[in-house]
Amino acid sequence: MSTKTTPGEKIKVARKRAGMTQQKLAEALGCSLRTVQGWETEGRIPFGKWLGPLSRILDVPVGALVD
Repeated sequence: MSTKTTPGEKIKVARKRAGMTQQKLAEALGCSLRTVQGWETEGRIPFGKWLGPLSRILDVPVGALVD
């Protein structure tokens, strides 16, 4: 049985690879810490305006975050 990685887990891994805390990512995106925490731990999926900036800041393709 394989376990699929969630978008939140992918964001967390990419954020850590980029050497960023959740707070620093939130500041770079111009969103709240709570928003980033929601993506990483509560299963919320970043849509719309957040995907492009997340991709650029974390230096990963959008598809790698939400695929």
